[in-house]
Amino acid sequence: MYIITSMIVTLLPFIIVLYDYWDSHQPKLGAVGSGVRAGFDAFSIIMLIIIFLAGVLNLIVALKRYQDFKKSQS
Repeated sequence: MYIITSMIVTLLPFIIVLYDYWDSHQPKLGAVGSGVRAGFDAFSIIMLIIIFLAGVLNLIVALKRYQDFKKSQS
């Protein structure tokens, strides 16, 4: 479960960026679409990088713990 969660957290920033790219290219009509679409600000980019790094680091820890678990079983 730890490995799967780490993989999801690692992929989450890419999914968010792809969704934002897709959403920014959709036509906006009416009162909602009358404004200018802003991209990511610096805080959002930093948070996405931190989420990605947390996922990668946790994935490394999860794989190491799984490897240690398998060694202890044999």
